[in-house]
Amino acid sequence: MNKLKITSRVLLCLGVCVSVSGCAELSSTPQWDASFGESYRQLIVLQSIHPDGVANSDAENGIDGVAAAAAQSRYGTSFEAPPAPVTSSILSIK
Repeated sequence: MNKLKITSRVLLCLGVCVSVSGCAELSSTPQWDASFGESYRQLIVLQSIHPDGVANSDAENGIDGVAAAAAQSRYGTSFEAPPAPVTSSILSIK
């Protein structure tokens, strides 16, 4: 009987110690909070082609406005009629 009381008290103390240890402050939490969102910011930087492009005030050489308007109008009209069928020059299969 005496052995049962000692075992139950030891188990009770062990259970109390384990449950109280869950309330202890983790020392790694401030380290995790300091770097919170770092991987997200790193992925954004890695996915951008030129991260400092906003600060560049020089315009890139590209297509001018007249050529861009002509290309856009051709693109819009290309869907109005289907393209002509392609025929083979070696064999005429119909």
